[in-house]
Amino acid sequence: MMTSDNVTESRSFTGVARRQLASVFAGKDLFGRFAYLVATQAVTVVLGFVFWGFATRFMPATQVGLATSAVFVATLLGTLGILGAGSILVLQLQRTSREEQRALIRACVTVGALITTLLALVAWGASPVLGESFRRVGSNPVTGFLFIAGTTIQTAAILFDAAAIGLHRGRAQLGRNLVAALLKLALLPAALLLGLRNSTGLLAGWDLSMLLSLLMVPRLLGFRHSDRVPVRAEYRIWAMVRGRGAVALRHHLINVAITSVSYVLPVVAALVTLPRELAYFSIAQLIASCALALPYLLMTSLFAEVPQGAEQLRHAVRRTFPFGIVCSGLAVLVLEAGANVLLSVFGHQYAAHGAVLLRFLLIACIPYVVKDHFVVVRRAQNRLGEAARVAALCTLAEIGAGVAGGVVAGLPGLCLGWSLCTVVEGAYFLPRVLAILREPAVEEDQSRSAVMPEQLVGAPTLGDAAPI
Repeated sequence: MMTSDNVTESRSFTGVARRQLASVFAGKDLFGRFAYLVATQAVTVVLGFVFWGFATRFMPATQVGLATSAVFVATLLGTLGILGAGSILVLQLQRTSREEQRALIRACVTVGALITTLLALVAWGASPVLGESFRRVGSNPVTGFLFIAGTTIQTAAILFDAAAIGLHRGRAQLGRNLVAALLKLALLPAALLLGLRNSTGLLAGWDLSMLLSLLMVPRLLGFRHSDRVPVRAEYRIWAMVRGRGAVALRHHLINVAITSVSYVLPVVAALVTLPRELAYFSIAQLIASCALALPYLLMTSLFAEVPQGAEQLRHAVRRTFPFGIVCSGLAVLVLEAGANVLLSVFGHQYAAHGAVLLRFLLIACIPYVVKDHFVVVRRAQNRLGEAARVAALCTLAEIGAGVAGGVVAGLPGLCLGWSLCTVVEGAYFLPRVLAILREPAVEEDQSRSAVMPEQLVGAPTLGDAAPI
């Protein structure tokens, strides 16, 4: 028979469990943010499977390759052009007053969009020397315009998604990406009916779906059209962004380096292969992204823990590191075993030419868990210079290994060279990451670990933790 104390304890436990679940569903804690990031990635990948499944069945592989080459270059330019604005939004929005949050988002999106548009114009002008695939995209005025517009729109989408993470509104990021994916899928039959069975139809659908999804961003982020941002807030935010450019740039260099697989490797592939071969690579990478995205999504969730202090970050690393290893390992096993089956959805040629590429790409999943945790801990220790140097050197090494492999053995050599380089990096960083897992819990020194109010994108130290 239960006593009153047992009943009270049971109710208390139930109440805590409910609050924890509510926090997860709201996306306010570490695994809540991670869950929404994974859900967003899952929606994008699943609907991307459907989209590219139709596209590869009804369009020539050469046209698919041309469209993906434009998307790859646009992604590279968007990643380079935001100049740390995404990190500013993730770290600063929660510390900014409600009336200034909208001004901060507008400032970051404006800067990022202008820079990436200029970069896209430069890339369009240089298209004759950027490989056969992109040369053909740039030589067509329509596809050239769609490429430039898509680069700008994608930059705005990336930064609005970063704002959703910074505001702890995972549902907003999930909602925007879901709408964009569904619109892209709906626009594909329209393009086919209009006879646009080429890269023009694919790029037009890509641009329009992202643009329409951005229209719902203010409501998803909780802003109303009637809200007015005071002029003084606009001036203060612009002055703050200009004054903290150096710190933001260091964060940007780190972000650029740790996401190299998503933009550098595809661009290298576009430079050294023909459009048809690039189509096979792009589909293999689409499937590999299911597993390769897990380390980055965990790192993004962990990065949002930095402002909460050293002990909170240390506790989070102890959870995310083994969790990331297990999840990535399971994803690799499933995708390695089902490589041919999954690729056959897109056609027998994709299965015949893309299976080996997919299997080589998947080798990097677990090493990336190790590398990303090392970088985020260095960020938390406020050792941004070291983190940026290490991440940049790793990226250069990966690019060099990929290019060397591509010269020797084509696309399979490119993928294998890059993956083997990440294995070496993972072996180097593993002892340093394990060191923090063995650190005993200590009482946090708030004077050393707290982020100062005037810091825009700085990070606390790890208290008395030994360097890893």
